[in-house]
Amino acid sequence: FYEMLCGFSMEHERRITLSELRERCEASAAFRVRFPREAEVVNMCVRRSPVQRASARELLDSGKLPLPPESKSIQHAIDMVANNPTSDYFRRLMAQLFTCRSIGLKDYLFDVKGGGPTLSPAKAGAAGAV
Repeated sequence: FYEMLCGFSMEHERRITLSELRERCEASAAFRVRFPREAEVVNMCVRRSPVQRASARELLDSGKLPLPPESKSIQHAIDMVANNPTSDYFRRLMAQLFTCRSIGLKDYLFDVKGGGPTLSPAKAGAAGAV
């Protein structure tokens, strides 16, 4: 993330900048000015103590990571439908969500020792094995 935005022209420059990032445990002043939001994310990830570093969930929940354009479009469409329960789109969405057909799963009971099927689901239920 940091490397992509810095845009190094030489490997030597990259090594020096990343070494400084490791030593300081924060993005450079120039990076913070140019990319303030991204600098916050970088700073959350480079703390010395692993306990203090942000987890993936904390990063996602922080609101600081940019969403891909398709995620924004989908979220906008969902918001438009969900916020207008009298629309035809809302009615069609609810109908599709709650009238899906079953995909017909088969369930088997396996013998722990042999590993093979022992009873059909109907027979297992009748025998009280399920």
